[in-house]
Amino acid sequence: MRCRLLLLFAATFCTAFAAQADWQFTKWGMTLDQVLTASKGAVHKVPYDHGKNVWDIDRGAEGTLSQAGIAYRTEFYFDSRGTLQIVRQTPADLSQCPAVQKAAEAKYGKPVDTPQFGKSVLISAEYWPDKTAKNAVRYTATTLMGRYMGCFLSFVPLEVADSKGYPHFK
Repeated sequence: MRCRLLLLFAATFCTAFAAQADWQFTKWGMTLDQVLTASKGAVHKVPYDHGKNVWDIDRGAEGTLSQAGIAYRTEFYFDSRGTLQIVRQTPADLSQCPAVQKAAEAKYGKPVDTPQFGKSVLISAEYWPDKTAKNAVRYTATTLMGRYMGCFLSFVPLEVADSKGYPHFK
């Protein structure tokens, strides 16, 4: 009996870990319909809006998802073939930006790259290659005179990211 319980626990643990590969409930290269199905209703399709593109990748879905007590507007971006290439999370409350940064640093460790640009308006970023989940993870924040104007986490497939975490899509 004890052996069966141990095997059941191990199978459950391994399955839970496998589901975290790529980005949470998704896998890189999924179609919009597959992402919607995998989200179990947490994500909905959005109308096409050229202004919402990131690196010429179209936003196709979004939803509010929570992690570590922080609510995020989570956006899913798809390439011209209709496959998932970017996930971007923006905290619903900008006062959470320092907590988002700290949570990322706690999860991924010391960033590989930390560029900063500007003086009164400061744009800062941190990059981590997450080889386990096959993600290039980037935290980006914009502050004006020390006040957060915006921040987000972006996730792209590690295979398309350069050494600083910027994607280069084909």
